[in-house]
Amino acid sequence: MGIPSFYRWLIENFPKVLENNLNGEIKFNNLYIDMNGVVHNAIKLDHSPTSSSSSSSTTTTPPTTPTTTYSKDKEVVLMLKSELSDEKLKERIFYRLDQMVNNVNPSSLLYIGVDGVPPRAKAIEQRKRRFKSSKETVDVIIKQLKSKSKPITRDSIIEQFSLIFDSNSISPATEFIEKVDDWIKDYCKQLSLKRQNLSIILSDSTVPGEGEHKIMDYIRQNHPILKKDGMSHCFYGMDADLIFLGLESHLSNFYILRDPISLISCSTCKANDDHSNYECRSAIALKKQFQKKSTSVIVRGIPNQCSENDIKQLFSYYGNIKIEKIEKSNTKNKTLNAYIEFENEDIVNEVSTRGSTFTINNERVSIHVEYLDDIFKPKNEKGEIIKDEDEELAEQENPSTEKANQQLLTAEEIAKKQKEEPIPENAVFIVGLDSAVSKFDIITFFEKFGKISSFQLSPSPRFNKQQFVMIKYETQESARLACKSTDIEFFGTIITIKRAQLPKTESNTTINSNGSSKTPPLTEEEKQAKEKVKEKKRIIKDSKIQQVLAKFDPNTPKDVAIFYLGLSSWNVNRAFENYLLFNKAGLEHTILNNTTDNDNNNSNGSGSGKKKKILFDYVNIDSFRTYLEYYFFEKIEKSKREKINFNRVINDFTVLCFYLGNDFLPHLPSVGIQSGSIELIMCWYREWIQNCLNGDDDIKYIVNEQSTHLNFENCLPLLESLADWESSLYPENLEKQVKKDFIKVNKNSTSNESSSIVMVPPEFKYDDLLYYRVKFDLIGKPDDQVKKLVDDMCYQYTLGLHWVLRYYVSGCQAWDWYYPYHYAPLAKDLLNYQKRLSKIQDREMVNNQFNFKLSSPLPPLIHLASVLPRNSVAFLPDSMKHIVNENSPFTASYRDDYKYDFNGENVAWKAIVLLDFMDIEKFKEYLLPIVNNELTDNEKKRNLIGNDIKFKNGEIIQLSPLCNNTTTNNNNNNYEEKEIPCINITKNLSIKDLSYPTRNYFTRSSHPVIDSNYISIPTQQASTVDHNQLVPLTKEQADFLQWRKSKTGFNQSLEILQSIDFSKCGCVNIDKKQISQFSGSGAATATITCWLGRVLNNEISSDSTIFIQSIDDSQLIINIGFKQAVKLTSIKFVSSSNRVPDRDSVPKVIKIYTNNDQPNIDFSVIESLTPKCTIEFSSPSELESYSSSTPFSFASGTTTTNTNFKSVNNLTIFIESNFSKNQDKVSIIEKIILS
Repeated sequence: MGIPSFYRWLIENFPKVLENNLNGEIKFNNLYIDMNGVVHNAIKLDHSPTSSSSSSSTTTTPPTTPTTTYSKDKEVVLMLKSELSDEKLKERIFYRLDQMVNNVNPSSLLYIGVDGVPPRAKAIEQRKRRFKSSKETVDVIIKQLKSKSKPITRDSIIEQFSLIFDSNSISPATEFIEKVDDWIKDYCKQLSLKRQNLSIILSDSTVPGEGEHKIMDYIRQNHPILKKDGMSHCFYGMDADLIFLGLESHLSNFYILRDPISLISCSTCKANDDHSNYECRSAIALKKQFQKKSTSVIVRGIPNQCSENDIKQLFSYYGNIKIEKIEKSNTKNKTLNAYIEFENEDIVNEVSTRGSTFTINNERVSIHVEYLDDIFKPKNEKGEIIKDEDEELAEQENPSTEKANQQLLTAEEIAKKQKEEPIPENAVFIVGLDSAVSKFDIITFFEKFGKISSFQLSPSPRFNKQQFVMIKYETQESARLACKSTDIEFFGTIITIKRAQLPKTESNTTINSNGSSKTPPLTEEEKQAKEKVKEKKRIIKDSKIQQVLAKFDPNTPKDVAIFYLGLSSWNVNRAFENYLLFNKAGLEHTILNNTTDNDNNNSNGSGSGKKKKILFDYVNIDSFRTYLEYYFFEKIEKSKREKINFNRVINDFTVLCFYLGNDFLPHLPSVGIQSGSIELIMCWYREWIQNCLNGDDDIKYIVNEQSTHLNFENCLPLLESLADWESSLYPENLEKQVKKDFIKVNKNSTSNESSSIVMVPPEFKYDDLLYYRVKFDLIGKPDDQVKKLVDDMCYQYTLGLHWVLRYYVSGCQAWDWYYPYHYAPLAKDLLNYQKRLSKIQDREMVNNQFNFKLSSPLPPLIHLASVLPRNSVAFLPDSMKHIVNENSPFTASYRDDYKYDFNGENVAWKAIVLLDFMDIEKFKEYLLPIVNNELTDNEKKRNLIGNDIKFKNGEIIQLSPLCNNTTTNNNNNNYEEKEIPCINITKNLSIKDLSYPTRNYFTRSSHPVIDSNYISIPTQQASTVDHNQLVPLTKEQADFLQWRKSKTGFNQSLEILQSIDFSKCGCVNIDKKQISQFSGSGAATATITCWLGRVLNNEISSDSTIFIQSIDDSQLIINIGFKQAVKLTSIKFVSSSNRVPDRDSVPKVIKIYTNNDQPNIDFSVIESLTPKCTIEFSSPSELESYSSSTPFSFASGTTTTNTNFKSVNNLTIFIESNFSKNQDKVSIIEKIILS
């Protein structure tokens, strides 16, 4: 299987490695076939292929399709034995082999490898898959029995299981695979007679080793000949590790052949084809390309781990960056926006065609391009678009009654009509509020229009230092009053109160009793008029479409005509001009090489010529190498590139991808294709190599020159990056896993109990060892025990990296090695372990820890018994079947109640099968006497170790084990000079192709960039949007806010104001006429809220009438109640000369009372109370406006300490006298500031 999802990642990011437009045209020298993929696909074939007419075919009729049963819940296909006879299966295998041979058309060699006994490391993975496959089959059988209301017993399950073709029979040493070996021998013999110049080698299931690795062993043995110029190779197999094996062959003209799967798609023309959006030539793509653009782009949604250099590194592949500005975006997710200006519009075109596919740290970023002009529509001398007469007619007769009616109204009538329209849900909307505006300020100001039912104050999504508010009033009248009071001053700036947007309707709306809107039904007359307009418009359009189609090429689809007409303002002549300008492009990308001659001669502008059926995907490994070379070295000077050994770079890339997991090692916990780890690895390695070449040191490769060991000191920087991201991402991932497992475990335990019982997962506390405690069930175990496990896992994992490296590069050296854990260590622990290794001076001693002793594979039948589940025991010899019985010493190894661990994944096929690791030495010791003494002759034959077989002109030649086939057995005939030379089929990749993978970027650190020296010069686009734009406040309001922030506890003051309960507030001896302007709603509470609240809040209004004034004499009582006890540290009274020009009215003596038993105190009881504080001012200037010199504390004359104000439930302010000698002089107070 190789790295999960690697092939999909490869095709999506390096699309030009796929060359499917050359089917039937390639002349290869050598074809290698991993046979097990052919067998599996032949069994699962669910379509009827067309027959092949090639003279070399060994079958003339297409295979028939068997009846299959599909599971609805999982992708499990059950095939009945009765409908999958040996003859049908043989026919299918021959047919598929014919397709490969005829398409690849090898001239020198055909090598077929069937899986034999694999190394122990692969056998463990095979065992997991076979057990899982068996369990999934049983689950489907049980569902079928339930659906048919049949009893579910062990016997009934076994009975149904026996009727189904068990894919576990595709294993070495089974009777089925023995038949397959014989069928393939027959095929090879027949083919050798028809293709007498073709050497055919078969390595059947009796030869140990995986099919693809036996082929690689052959390639390595014959490498000197196979690497000669012009030699070409095609390797069939469905495993992703073939990509790495192809790279590690270091051969040119190397292709991987795969069954076709559609992975490349174009987001522009929405085609699921063999082209990406950057190379799309559809009319839609050309329109974007021809459109005039600005030279600058805006990139939004950039992760905050990005620095300026990271963004430059990403976009510098497309051209020089002239100006760049980066700033924080005001979004829920903390991201960045970048404003980038390139040298010319061509670079912007290159970037914009990839716009939807740029990723940083596995997050998509959006590219926004500014289109400057619409070049497809005609303009007059003033630059205004000239409309077609018919287009204007269509617009004038638009069925929108609202639009038609408004054309007949004057501007004054329209404004009046809008004001009279109902306001949906009584809601108004105000934007452009300063960030200092509080909820208290909102309530005290806007309740003057009426009672507020609810409101929401939110930060502006566009401007960092602004807010907006949505207010809902209780009545429609209040909302109307607010909307009519537009362009008023609030909090030092002019605001506009807007009505909520009406929902889109086809006609006017009416209002319900609760203020909400509804759409009245159309009358019959209105409906008929509407339909008449629609019909007239349709006739006009149909006429134009027919005129355009008459000018376009024959058979042009109607959709294409509509596109060009819409592009050209429905002008027929201009539509035809644009059609020619676009080279008659259709709405889909046109692939000329995949069309028939008739299609090419009869182009219809649709871009969808009839394509040949794709039988196979051809993956060009040479192209992949070219991609990697460009990706890693494009930014390096050519003179320095000569120092690079690219084959060693390929070795490094292969090893680094091992961290993503494969069939032999699990992936590091936080590392995977889906999480973008491979981009992180590639970005790090690119930077690593560039830094090496920019310095004076030699290139520091990951793998040593002999490709046997890792250079640990060179691995450490990558592991540091992986560990850094792991610390950021994995704790949350592990927490989710723990909670899911807890819910799953407790779901069944509570099923029979009361439904009122709620199981609450324990508190999650992450630490360095929690991962191991959770995965290995070590909760509560001593730390030393866990750390010992960690050390062994790190050693075994590092040993595994060396084993897999040698397996890919040199072949299997230790057949008995395997990684003895289901999980990999954390990256941080692997980092610490390899740090210790790198500090050891004796490198030879370190390397010896990671060497292997040569060993041999298991006997085939013993291997078979070690991988089969209990339900597949029928494939074993009778003398060995008892191994699964309850009285067997190994019965625990065949239990059915094993567990899955999804390990953070969401799909079952990625789950970890938690089977026990079998003691294979004891298992072998137990079965060896049986194998040696109790097998029948046929069973002994299945247990034999075989050799490769060569077919030449119908003759069968037994080859010696691991022989050099180029020097013995007359095998040099495979490469005679008279052979057809390989056609140079590798396409030259353009810079546009090679730069495509660079659109994915990963930062080395997971930590946000705090202080970056970003370029602050804005681009043309950036200057139009200043996200730090301030609300323009009056000088008085701005000065007050600055004074508050520097002299008082601003946040504490807001808490005090929010705690005021206006139902407990009141005034005695107040001038009610002076506040009557605030009684718009007629509610007493609303009046007090607006009047007293605006005196207490943080707003400094230019309205000179906002103050509190006594009546008849100088004395005034103000009662303020709180919802809960508050702490007061200071109080400030303001009566400035701006609003109180008569300075005699300024208060002189003020007494303050707190926590009175009677909250609303009046003059009858005030004299009997003792004030907590008495403030006597010596001059009216002490109550002047806010300045830095004005003290903000209790004034002189305080008779008590501040301790009396630590828990205040109510506050009474008694203005006893003012500076006038006349007792009848009223007192005026402008502002009361509590903090």
